[in-house]
Amino acid sequence: MLHAMPNRDDVSRSSRFSFSTACLLLFLLLGTLPAQTHFADLVRSPVDPANRVLLKGHHPLWANSRNDVGIVPADLPIERVTIVLNRSPQRHKAFDQFLRDQQNPT
Repeated sequence: MLHAMPNRDDVSRSSRFSFSTACLLLFLLLGTLPAQTHFADLVRSPVDPANRVLLKGHHPLWANSRNDVGIVPADLPIERVTIVLNRSPQRHKAFDQFLRDQQNPT
């Protein structure tokens, strides 16, 4: 029984593909470093639970007094919660630029 030896072109093609993939990943990783600029913390004081704002349109219909079952334990994990915070104009501009850079094929 003869064992098929890899064709030189197949080995070369495979090596080129692996090398190209590695270079692309390295390029993508290094390309994202400048985008990860450090911003100062925006929360500079303890959060006051008494100082809250109700966001209109963000209250699920099932969350009403009929479905209230009382206080939950403090260690209960809360899942599927979305918190929306405003960005500063500078941070929003940087985010928009980041999105444009992500969509730019060059």
